[in-house]
Amino acid sequence: MKKALLIGASGFLGSHMLQELLQQGYKVWAWEHHTPIPEQEGVTIIRGALKRIEVALLEQLMPDFVFHCARPTIPRYKRLGRKLAARMAAKQNQVLLQQLSQCSQKPTLVFASGSLMYGPGQNHMESQDLNPMSFARQYHKGEKPFIHALAQETYPIRLLRFPWLLGPGSWFEWFYLKNIRASKHFPTFGDGHESMQIMDIKDAAKLMIAYGTAEIKDTIYNMVPPTMLSQADFVQKVAGIFSASPTAWKEIFTSGLEKEALEAYGVSCTMKTNYEDLLKKHQFIDIDQSLQAIKKEL
Repeated sequence: MKKALLIGASGFLGSHMLQELLQQGYKVWAWEHHTPIPEQEGVTIIRGALKRIEVALLEQLMPDFVFHCARPTIPRYKRLGRKLAARMAAKQNQVLLQQLSQCSQKPTLVFASGSLMYGPGQNHMESQDLNPMSFARQYHKGEKPFIHALAQETYPIRLLRFPWLLGPGSWFEWFYLKNIRASKHFPTFGDGHESMQIMDIKDAAKLMIAYGTAEIKDTIYNMVPPTMLSQADFVQKVAGIFSASPTAWKEIFTSGLEKEALEAYGVSCTMKTNYEDLLKKHQFIDIDQSLQAIKKEL
């Protein structure tokens, strides 16, 4: 039986990773910090801060893979909280790498990142210099230890950059679902021409495992979905499926929004990849299907 240590198992991506790993027959050690993880067969829950992942524990568990979907947050302090959390993440991830590097059997580390690391623009490739924008300016600090280790070839890491991940949670929950539930309205941003790449959260979980376990090199991989939408296209889909009215964001968020949120929604940031083989084999969930599934859960 394959064995995996899952960091961030209670989060948006991590919770779907947990179910997918179990479905694929993995023995899973799920790391729990603040948010409880439901107990279920095949899962051993380990509680505590990330710094508890030490060599002795790793040697005891002997995971084949470490899937890392966690990102520290201090939401009550907003921008300051993100800066503090970024420093925390950088330190924790550096220590994690040090502990993993001392193991007799070095499990492949698979880390989830995002397209906002590239900054504004179209068709960003893996080799492109980073220009983090919006919330990624802080998140980038947390993944620096992994980028450095990849550059120096000191540890087996696959760093996956995802586009917008669609599911009942995260950005779609905060900006869309909450407002649809409350008033049957949802916000629009930009002029509608901005390009969006969107992937179902279940696809992201499956691709994390596929890229982590495949016989491929340790590097950065852009997770590019097969279709691209404009903001206007996406708004039209949401309006039709949820029977809700698109409304200028200023009319919904009358107190304003952080500039990071407006920056993320207000520009095009799309990716291409040098590594298409695994993506071509994957059967992606259609965006309309994804939205219909979210609607059923409301």
